[in-house]
Amino acid sequence: RTRGRLLWAIVAVAVVVALPVNIVVAWLGGTGALLPATPRGLLVAALSTLGIPLLALGYAAAFALAWRPRTGSLFVAAGRTALTHYLGQSVLAVALFYGYGAGLFGRLGYGPAIVIALVIWLSLALAGRAWLRHHAQGPVEALWRALTHGRRPVSV
Repeated sequence: RTRGRLLWAIVAVAVVVALPVNIVVAWLGGTGALLPATPRGLLVAALSTLGIPLLALGYAAAFALAWRPRTGSLFVAAGRTALTHYLGQSVLAVALFYGYGAGLFGRLGYGPAIVIALVIWLSLALAGRAWLRHHAQGPVEALWRALTHGRRPVSV
């Protein structure tokens, strides 16, 4: 319990302090403002020294909170359906980014591409969690096991 509270406190500090500080750093020009040496570059260096490590701690704390092994965790679902998840990501990304699909490669900036990747991951993790409510493993994992061992997969 105490560890959970500490992790949530670190996430809160990251969101309330570190995120705004890093937004200001980016607005000021990021590390590009460091050279030549100017007062603006000094401010960027000082804010970066505070904001970057705090935001990294916030990411680590959020990851630790999300990673805690429990039945409904999306990380657990993605792990137990890893091959299904990997193949699903590949099929969806190819359909969206390659020329014989939507052809989005090179037409999107980093931000929209990352959002698409996160939506794909989250969608597959949610689908995996729903699947695992009724099955012991993902569908491709079950097929792989059946082909390897020559018998039907076991349900939950």
